[in-house]
Amino acid sequence: MKISRNSYQIDRFPTGDSAQLVPLDECFLSSDTLIEDVVTVCNEEAVYNILFERMLGGNPYERSNAEWWFGWSRDGWMSGTHSVWALMKDDHIFGAINLKNIEGTTAEVGYWCSAKEPGYMTNTLNQVLEIAREAGFKTIYAWVRPGNERSGKVLLRSGFEFKGLRPYESTAFPDPEAEYYEIQI
Repeated sequence: MKISRNSYQIDRFPTGDSAQLVPLDECFLSSDTLIEDVVTVCNEEAVYNILFERMLGGNPYERSNAEWWFGWSRDGWMSGTHSVWALMKDDHIFGAINLKNIEGTTAEVGYWCSAKEPGYMTNTLNQVLEIAREAGFKTIYAWVRPGNERSGKVLLRSGFEFKGLRPYESTAFPDPEAEYYEIQI
């Protein structure tokens, strides 16, 4: 499937401030500042505890992790295995969203965002759902670690249905089950 590589304006709720959703493809140039932005956000307590603490064995998210992530993002666009976008404002990254585990017309969505920039993720997810729909996807799903109410609320606001707890194996989640959400687009 051909996924749009355009950039999009994302408005913050409820203020209307805006950010840019930018594809992290082979045309995107990372810099020391952007790498440090990713390191900073991924070490914020909520993001780190939910996504990285188990995977990194309790060690901090480091520059090498961010450099790997930028490379993984570019490689996904080039190979067609996944698509990653950064949320940016004032030339700084404060969040990201991706479509991954693509199988036919189905894909998984995942995201993270700085707690210092609330109000963007629902509109960001809605934009990525529209990009996915235009590309021909029919089903998008998400896994949420139990207790991550903020992420579940984002999904519900975007029209996802909570399908229940399901067995889940992950390098990130220590839980044997995760909340499963799905939407038909």
